[in-house]
Amino acid sequence: MPPKKKTFNHAARVAADDDDVRAFHRIAAEGSKDEMKRALVKYAEKYGDDIIDAVDKEGRTAFMKAAETSHTPTMAVLLEAGAEIDGRDYNGNTALLIAAHRGYKSAVLWLLDKGADLKASNYSGETALMKAGHHKVNLDGKSPISNRKKDTVEALLERGVSVDAVDRSGKTAEQLAEATGHRSVAGIIRRERDARMLREKARAATINDVVHSLTVGGVNRDVRMKPMRFKPPGNSSNTP
Repeated sequence: MPPKKKTFNHAARVAADDDDVRAFHRIAAEGSKDEMKRALVKYAEKYGDDIIDAVDKEGRTAFMKAAETSHTPTMAVLLEAGAEIDGRDYNGNTALLIAAHRGYKSAVLWLLDKGADLKASNYSGETALMKAGHHKVNLDGKSPISNRKKDTVEALLERGVSVDAVDRSGKTAEQLAEATGHRSVAGIIRRERDARMLREKARAATINDVVHSLTVGGVNRDVRMKPMRFKPPGNSSNTP
């Protein structure tokens, strides 16, 4: 089998090698706002705006690399410079999904405040809630990342993320969390789903009550039939 060929975008392809791209990504991931601004000027002289979209072997841009490390200062610089907030890597992950997977609540909330798509899913159908709700290594409450991801799940739920979305295997975020040992997270999602159902039922009941009061107790009560006077034929005042 022939070796897999590297896939680069224009900015990386025109470089003598990909060292510049790696350096640019490293600066984004380290989070220095001022250094990021200087790097934009430096590399834009060689590659123009293409440097913003330069990707690594996973198809991730500098903006996504900053999301991986929850460095919102460099994310802000890159977003202002034209980075795509909902750009995707080779697996379809956006910066929001990447930050959620890492359990970075502050980055997730920052991205949502800037307009990131809360409904985004990757090519496996995973949403931000699914990415935050499960982890293959760390079991429930037994590591910092597990607790961090739990906080991220709660933040996403507060922002109204769907609890009913399913991935390509047909599993919900709750089921994925349960399957990977995050039972407390699964419980949080389940309680939120039940609470939403109750709120929806209460809202529907309120609407029904309002309609009922208008049609029965309100409108019908106010409708009065005007009495009609029977006038026999030929009894008109105009009859001679």
